[in-house]
Amino acid sequence: MKHTRLTCATVLAVCIFGKIPVFSTDENPGRSNDTVAANAATDDQLRFVKNKVLPLLEARCFECHQASAEPKGSLVLSSRKAMLIGGDSGPAIVPGKPDESILMEAVRYESFEMPPRSRMPEAEVAILEKWIADGAHWPVDMDVAPVETAEFPLQERRQLHWAWRPVSSPQIPQVEKQEWSKNAIDAFVMSRLQSAQIDPAPEADRYTLIRRMYFDLIGIPPSIEQIQAFVNDTGDNETAMANVIDELLQSTHFGERWGRHWLDLVRYADTLGHEFDYPLHNAWQYRDYVIRAINADLPYDDFVREHIAGDLMIQPRLHPTEGYNESMIGTGFWYLCEDKHAPVDVKAEEAGKIDNQIDVFSKTFLGMTVACARCHDHKFDAISTKDYYALAGFLQSSRRQTAWLDRNGLIDKCVERLRKIRNDADRLANSYSVSADSVDELRRYALAALDVTRAHTVTADAETADEVVIFEDFENEVLANWQITGKAFGTGTATGNFPGQGELTGRRGQRLVNSWNLSDELRGKM
Repeated sequence: MKHTRLTCATVLAVCIFGKIPVFSTDENPGRSNDTVAANAATDDQLRFVKNKVLPLLEARCFECHQASAEPKGSLVLSSRKAMLIGGDSGPAIVPGKPDESILMEAVRYESFEMPPRSRMPEAEVAILEKWIADGAHWPVDMDVAPVETAEFPLQERRQLHWAWRPVSSPQIPQVEKQEWSKNAIDAFVMSRLQSAQIDPAPEADRYTLIRRMYFDLIGIPPSIEQIQAFVNDTGDNETAMANVIDELLQSTHFGERWGRHWLDLVRYADTLGHEFDYPLHNAWQYRDYVIRAINADLPYDDFVREHIAGDLMIQPRLHPTEGYNESMIGTGFWYLCEDKHAPVDVKAEEAGKIDNQIDVFSKTFLGMTVACARCHDHKFDAISTKDYYALAGFLQSSRRQTAWLDRNGLIDKCVERLRKIRNDADRLANSYSVSADSVDELRRYALAALDVTRAHTVTADAETADEVVIFEDFENEVLANWQITGKAFGTGTATGNFPGQGELTGRRGQRLVNSWNLSDELRGKM
């Protein structure tokens, strides 16, 4: 039985994959020959077990695999019966066959790596190998089966816990003050109030109602004009409130208010945390996607599909005005997590990141944690390690992609034009000999490519690169079209060198932009 090799830090988690075992004190009939073999051990073999094998297991294994404590991986190594029953990965030993024994695979570091802190010396490995090869004998008075463990009552929990019950319509309670109840929910509230012998609170005035509606739906208070309009509305309360609520539901602030709760669930941040807290570029695109989805009243099932695999949707949802793929942005939540600049153990870091992704995914979309199943079948829900690693495989086989949001297909159009230009240039290069005519024609195609990538037309009779394109004219003292932050660029254009600089060459005109403003220690952006 082979297992994927993991690091020492996670090998104990590998050992405990599988279901919760139910141990029995009764000897398995199929192992009766093993019991006879144990009883038939010679004095030399028993002496070897007591003097060599037992001290070795006690020193190396009993810390994690002893019946007195909760054994890791449900594996007990303090008796022969327990080793024959084994743990979550199966029997630990096969008497007479060390090469088929999981215990030997572990101490040889062939599958599991045990002990996890340091590898056994070859001499100690040889002791266990000889002991198993001789029949894995054990003193009868010390061969005690592990304590029986009760199986978790999964079906009982499923029937008792409200979350697993089918949705039903409860009977509306009968209350004394029926005129107070305006709907079925009010009847349940009144029923609880009556059972606690509490009178309902008086009805709120309109000043209070409009503030409640604004704070609940969009998270900001109403203006004085909005308050006065609601208070002075001559209609009844229900109609006036319905008008305000309809207006607030159409507000862009509604998606901002309720999107915050969703962003908390998917652990949204603009940076990646850890020591350097690197910026997570374009994270705001996901934030705005959530706000737009809520404001557009996107059905929840579509919202879920876009999050899990929005990049694979056959007919993705498009932005209403700019036409780019909205569905694809939903997948960005998978990568809203802490990231390290230089992890010591890359494999362990990958496993930890995937574990975080599964944990966030399950809590957000299922309302429960699946992370426990990384090490064992879930103790409270019908979730197995098989389910966990199926999800882990889905995530490990995926990759992070930076996709362009092509507004109204402009990128596609430019790419298509560039592709045509390149194909024409390739055709010319293959069909013409190297001559002045062919070079001139290729030059015209190159200039056409510049025309596509720049904002203005390039003339075909230009002599030098400097004459072809003017990127920016810095002859004005004020940089009107540029935003400057920091102090490196000063406040505008310069007329020449700053003190301490060498001569600046290769420029035209009188003024320039200089990023060395008095000191090379200053920083800035332009």
